[in-house]
Amino acid sequence: MDNIKISIILPVFNEEEYIKATLDSIFNQDFDDFEVIVVDDGSSDKSVEILESYTIKIPQLRIFNQNNQGVSITRNKGIDLARGEYICFLDADDIIMPNYLNVLHNTAITHDADITTCDYAMFNNKSNLHTFKTNCISCRLVDFDDMNELGISTSPCTKLYKKSFIKKYNIKFNENSAFGEDYFFNWKATLVANKVIYIKHILYGYRRNMNSSTKRYHASLLQKYENEYKSFRTFASNNGLLTDTLDYKIKTDIVLRLPALLRMSFRTPGCAWKKYTKIKKLITSDTIQNGIKISRRKQFILNAILNNRHFIVFLYACYLEYRFLLISKLKTLADL
Repeated sequence: MDNIKISIILPVFNEEEYIKATLDSIFNQDFDDFEVIVVDDGSSDKSVEILESYTIKIPQLRIFNQNNQGVSITRNKGIDLARGEYICFLDADDIIMPNYLNVLHNTAITHDADITTCDYAMFNNKSNLHTFKTNCISCRLVDFDDMNELGISTSPCTKLYKKSFIKKYNIKFNENSAFGEDYFFNWKATLVANKVIYIKHILYGYRRNMNSSTKRYHASLLQKYENEYKSFRTFASNNGLLTDTLDYKIKTDIVLRLPALLRMSFRTPGCAWKKYTKIKKLITSDTIQNGIKISRRKQFILNAILNNRHFIVFLYACYLEYRFLLISKLKTLADL
């Protein structure tokens, strides 16, 4: 198949429970000029068997297998294999609305946009996504700051990327990170995109999943963020886009990551003292201290960090984690 309009990149790892719903949502698209690049990341369940059974129903399905290497390597392989003019990413437990590809593609063509993005809705096994749909579709031009403020910069899903500019700037997922890699992929893409169009319409369904990487413990998360900030600063500088304003955003973005960092530190295996020690090391780091000092944010917990009130910060981290677990548990019970 030559001159394919869209390549859907679909990483799969042990998703036998949900992959049928995902594939059915692809089959139901009212747009047919696409291919599906499935990269199975060493699944040990029936995911591959299910995928192969759909090749008759969806002839555009191309399945590639590899040993387990993580979602970043899997997505990067998908980018390399893609033959479409545009690429988009779909998680193997999510679904897309029937007009997802059509609306994104038409909008991208109309506005000559490098990135076209839309809204999404969270759903569970009981949710009816049709209840989330709006009656009209509107779109507007957005920039780097807008993407962050709208909360649509964190995931590569919900977006259609022009492949040529992704290749031109060699934008890839960090293969050494399994947390936050989406965020920085989009930072780089948004920074150099000639035009980003935001569609104020729910076209993507994001399934609540307790097995998500955001629910697990990630050691050395601060260091991974520091490496990502360094990489992004280099990327911006190499492309002549590192302004004082952008440098300020890079240095202070860590303040926005604090809740996640505190929760992750509280998940440190072992007794309360080990958790406390980990949190103290985190909040006394130069990156955190400098980020808070130059940021314009004035919050009680930030003052507590600057004033070395470590135990209060520890209690706050405890609150954040148990609140997170409680909400997740309640949502899980609602799915039953």
